[in-house]
Amino acid sequence: MARIKGVAFPATLTVLASVSFVAVSLIAVACGTGASAAGSRPGADFSAVTNGGWILSEIRADFQSVFLDRQRHTEMGLGDIFTIRFDGERAFGTAMPNTFSGPYTLGGNDAITLDGTMVVSAKASLIELEEITEDDFISYLYNVFAWNLADGNLELYTTSDSGSVAILVFAPLEHKLIENGNAVD
Repeated sequence: MARIKGVAFPATLTVLASVSFVAVSLIAVACGTGASAAGSRPGADFSAVTNGGWILSEIRADFQSVFLDRQRHTEMGLGDIFTIRFDGERAFGTAMPNTFSGPYTLGGNDAITLDGTMVVSAKASLIELEEITEDDFISYLYNVFAWNLADGNLELYTTSDSGSVAILVFAPLEHKLIENGNAVD
């Protein structure tokens, strides 16, 4: 009887090791250390991103979505907050109320990083939104590892300070925004 258990145990250990390897590989891909979590799109062209500005409309993190109430922000005089633009060398935009600017680097498999030399202005804010703070937004930008274009929106894949993956969804500045799943002017 002990001999059968001795033979079965290594077989079980081999299966567990194989499953563990696959799980670790999948986690590495999702965290951006392998292929992009956004998925590889042959012929993906970043020039579609550099042709205009983008405004944050949604944050997907921890199995939930947070939609930014852009109509309320506009009524508060905060219409152009949490924006981003890319030129050939730099990413820049507005947080709340500060501006930011810094170089970015594109890589294979839709990889992108905003280099740690990003400059952020130092204005004090009198208002803090319930959807996202300026500090969280800037932190997300520092941790961006991949990009994607989906349904006309720019998605930046990032990690929070706790290490969980989040997706910042930006709508084109020139087009309608999506709030709570509905298009608004």
